[in-house]
Amino acid sequence: MRRVFERQGLGFVMHLPDVATDVAVDRLSRSRGELHGELLVTSGLPGTRSSTGHLHQARFNLSGSETRSRVAKAIGQRAGGMEVDWLDVLEDFCRRVLAAEREGTPPIRVGALPRAMGVEWRLDPLIPVGKPVILYGEGGTGKSTLAAACAVSVETGISVVPGFIPRKASVLYLDWESDQDEINDRVRSVAMGAHLPGPASILYRACHGPLADQVEDLARLVAEHSIGLVVVDSVGLAAGTSSDGGDAAESALRMFAAFRVLEAARHGCSILAIDHVSKAETEVSGRSARPYGSIYKVNLARAMFELRRGVTMGSTTNLGLYNTKSNVRGIIAPIGLEVDHADDGSVLYARSEHLPERSQSTLAERIYAALSEGHLEISDIAKAIREPENKVRATLSRYRDNLFGRLPSGEWEALPRAS
Repeated sequence: MRRVFERQGLGFVMHLPDVATDVAVDRLSRSRGELHGELLVTSGLPGTRSSTGHLHQARFNLSGSETRSRVAKAIGQRAGGMEVDWLDVLEDFCRRVLAAEREGTPPIRVGALPRAMGVEWRLDPLIPVGKPVILYGEGGTGKSTLAAACAVSVETGISVVPGFIPRKASVLYLDWESDQDEINDRVRSVAMGAHLPGPASILYRACHGPLADQVEDLARLVAEHSIGLVVVDSVGLAAGTSSDGGDAAESALRMFAAFRVLEAARHGCSILAIDHVSKAETEVSGRSARPYGSIYKVNLARAMFELRRGVTMGSTTNLGLYNTKSNVRGIIAPIGLEVDHADDGSVLYARSEHLPERSQSTLAERIYAALSEGHLEISDIAKAIREPENKVRATLSRYRDNLFGRLPSGEWEALPRAS
């Protein structure tokens, strides 16, 4: 009997074309050294004891031989007169899954491949095409509203935040934190503030449980609707908790594996994931705040932006957007924003030259602030920010031509912020 085995989403499937039957497993997780998943056996042949073709669906221990014997017997009872050695099928399927999980992705040769033509953007300068980006900050800073503005901009192809240039594509908003009415209001308010010629309509789905447990269904949505941007609101609930006995970083690793499945469902699909940070993190001196949880979130994101809230005067609030990581290009200068919540319910974004004060500003940001007052030599910068000259020199060199430029006189200048 022919057997065709292949990867399917985050799981695997084995087709048995001679008996019109599929054996599939997804929602894989490890616990105490054993691999578990949700097993689904379906058949299209008549005579099975199932009106829908489902012979078996349940959690399954792929590492346990006793479990295979019990499940094979149950499938055989429901399969009617099908002449199939179900224990042999399950033994073969489990062996292939375990081997594939250990092997990972097949190797390819690199070094002689054509060089990429530069960064493509879903929303320049925040979201590159086909990459995961994390937008994080304290509660109440306006992360979800800014994410809604990004979503509206990409969905309509119209620049909602001045200087944020979209590449038009359909958007899917995955929501763990609020409800459809709240997201509807945000999208509507942002669209009103941008004076769009018509309403902005974004595909929305309320989510419960870890993203990795539902990624196959979501990947089908991405492919069916040609989604170019997925908004994940928010990372903490989308990642879930690590399984019993699993590594502390497991949930973050599986979430980013799910991101890759969504990106693969439609070539060029980008991820904008919203994350949180504790109040204590924002008060740590000497570095930018980091999101909650595993360092793997920081390591696996291709770009990260921290959103800070400044003063509010009337209906207008000052915001600062700080690029804290970038694997797609150099770190861009901080971006100042003003957001106006008008009485009619509209939300209007504008650019601002003012940035909220940050007690833990990075050395690069402090140098940038000093140079914003005028051209300075390294010794003068060091005195102004009270840091050793060698640290100032190293930072200037690292961000040369991105944040800073050196003049023929030997003095340094702050380059214009990205627009």
